[in-house]
Amino acid sequence: MNAFGSRAARFLFLLACSLFSSWAWAEPGVPLPLTPTVEAAPAAHLFGRVRELGSSDPLRSALVELLGTTRCAETDARGNYRLDSAPGSLQLRFSAVGHAPVLKTITLAPGQELKLNVSLDRVDFTSGTIVVRGKKERPQVITTTLSQTEIKKNPGSAGDALRAVQNLPGIAIPNDLSSQLVVQGGGPNDNLFLLDNIPWPVPFHFGGILSTVNSDLLSTVDLNAAGFGVRWGNCLGAVLDAKTRAGKKDRLHASLDTNLVTTQGLVETPLGWGDASLTLAGRRSYFDLFMGPLMKRFSSSSGSGFTAFPYFWDLGGSLDVSLTPHDHIRALALGSDDILGLYIAPEDSRDPAFSGDFRMENRAFTSGFSWINTAVTGLVSTLTPYYYQTLSANSLGTGFEINLQQDVAGVKEEAEWNAGEWLGMKHELGAGGGIEWQTYSQSMYFYKSVTNGIPTDPTGTTITARCINRNAYLQDRVLLLPALALTAGLHYDKNDRVAGDVLTPRLSLEWQADPLTLWKAGWGLYDQFPGALLTNPDFGNPQLSANRAEHTVLSLERKFSRDLLGRVDAYYKKYYDLVVNDSDTTINKGLGTAKGVEFFLRENLGEKFFGWISYAYSKSERMRPPVNDWTVYQYDQPNILTLVAHYNFTPAWGLGSKVHYNSGPLVKSLKTRYQDLGGTWRATYSDTYDQRLDDYLRVDMRMDYVWRFEGWRLSAYLEILNVLDRGNPAGITYSEDYSKAEVINNLPRMPYFGIEAEF
Repeated sequence: MNAFGSRAARFLFLLACSLFSSWAWAEPGVPLPLTPTVEAAPAAHLFGRVRELGSSDPLRSALVELLGTTRCAETDARGNYRLDSAPGSLQLRFSAVGHAPVLKTITLAPGQELKLNVSLDRVDFTSGTIVVRGKKERPQVITTTLSQTEIKKNPGSAGDALRAVQNLPGIAIPNDLSSQLVVQGGGPNDNLFLLDNIPWPVPFHFGGILSTVNSDLLSTVDLNAAGFGVRWGNCLGAVLDAKTRAGKKDRLHASLDTNLVTTQGLVETPLGWGDASLTLAGRRSYFDLFMGPLMKRFSSSSGSGFTAFPYFWDLGGSLDVSLTPHDHIRALALGSDDILGLYIAPEDSRDPAFSGDFRMENRAFTSGFSWINTAVTGLVSTLTPYYYQTLSANSLGTGFEINLQQDVAGVKEEAEWNAGEWLGMKHELGAGGGIEWQTYSQSMYFYKSVTNGIPTDPTGTTITARCINRNAYLQDRVLLLPALALTAGLHYDKNDRVAGDVLTPRLSLEWQADPLTLWKAGWGLYDQFPGALLTNPDFGNPQLSANRAEHTVLSLERKFSRDLLGRVDAYYKKYYDLVVNDSDTTINKGLGTAKGVEFFLRENLGEKFFGWISYAYSKSERMRPPVNDWTVYQYDQPNILTLVAHYNFTPAWGLGSKVHYNSGPLVKSLKTRYQDLGGTWRATYSDTYDQRLDDYLRVDMRMDYVWRFEGWRLSAYLEILNVLDRGNPAGITYSEDYSKAEVINNLPRMPYFGIEAEF
């Protein structure tokens, strides 16, 4: 018998002996003695919540293990867990994917219920996620989108949305103190700015220093550079479409950011009814609080100096709420103010006419809401009423004041309908329209003489204008083939101040050559109305018609991987009927062209890395009376190269850099210099921008670090602007007798740092 058989036989024999012994020694009718029972101690209960360190965000599917046993629990969507255990000293392990585990030792008494909250430190990265409510908008022919992370961590942009947009393909930087957008050879005033589908009339502080909206309020910013569809009118160049984000709905959140220029704060909270949430954000510059008194000490002996050191503030908020499963409301309000005061004594001015009090104050208020309805299957309807007001009060030295006020109220409706198949082809219809009432008032005051420095003999005039704007559009997107789609539409514009109605057709074609390759082409006509002053009978021409443009664009997109995208865009823009001055007459006789090609390679690895490289070659020209010859346009930038990268070595530590190069700015050259009868030197300049200064090259760097604590975190960031300390030209000035020229440079090397706390 083998070994296994011996052991089995032995086991059976011992078992039989044991059973026989128990039977033989038991007395009949007398039960066997039982082992005394010990009453078990009541179980203990452990519960709590697992969060991410540095915030109150719950961790779903985190694992809570009772070491030495098989007992464990998993957290729910809110991070809650519950675990029953025997009393005594226990060792627990909390873990989650991408987070460092935490060990806890506790002691539980019988029947005790203990709450234990734990925060886990994130050590790995997660991919970025985008939550889209309703139907996702189809991109235009040439569209580039920035996320909030790309906005806030874009090196050299100080976390500002519009300065970050300046780093996108085909955008030139006018100078370091301007965040104006010069897109594909167009002018800064050719663009349309929208915020949550609401007109954004004043997007910049002081005309271009920073945007008037706190970047923490935004979710994304889309720049539609050319060939955009019929939804938008009254625009010759590009459409910037910024979208705010919904406030967090779990609890009260707050953040405070203090840097070298501003202090800004944000509060977001649920309102306690449904899914309603409210977000408020405010910001104020504070150089005036300590630089103002300092500058007054160094004012000239004649009294020249700042009377109000430049400062600005803005305040905005949004309300996000679902009224029903098919009705959603997003409301927005935004206000801003810029103030500057300066006094120049006559003896400190080259020309006494440019002396005296200079004061500027610009105010703006924008409000509105979008009501999105999806009650009808396949139909998304968006109703947007809005109101905005702009105020400007300017004292421009001795003897001249100008005040502007504009009030606009409007409403627009936009609808998209997935109409299904007609004649064997799928159709997506879009239609909409709007009406707005505009009131414009401009008051100008002149002083005919000055006595002992006091202006006397005032005279003035007031220009008022009222008009109604109307617009409508209709389009159809037809799926001609499974990989080929055609979008055709018409846009209609009408302005009471401007002669003639405007009807502009637009077409675009999309061809998905393969799952990774997309071709897009577009053609369309565009218009933009001249301002109220230009159509005034006394100061302009009431017979003016709209400025017009024609866009022809071609785009090729290629996905090299899930995170790496390449794009090549070519465009040709033709401008005609541009409003220009011919002697003393304002007429529609200006012409222009802008043509170029852009290369764009972009990678986004979520929180770990984002970056891109772009190069644009273009040429922009204008022809206008009285020159009547084609000349280089003021904003022409033949070469623009941008490299942007930001890399997080760990979830706490990040480093970024930006390189921006473009051709030098254009200025008007000095033609002649002469002395007038009073002996003051004067000069005449070229009629065109015919002198190009040296090229612009700027390298910026950014470093940021995050300290994470229970329920809040602290961030520090440092940006070094113009690391190379290069003297990039911004303009040119001349000596008092115009015999010597001096180039004015942009910012030197400059540190910019700040601290942000988030709760």
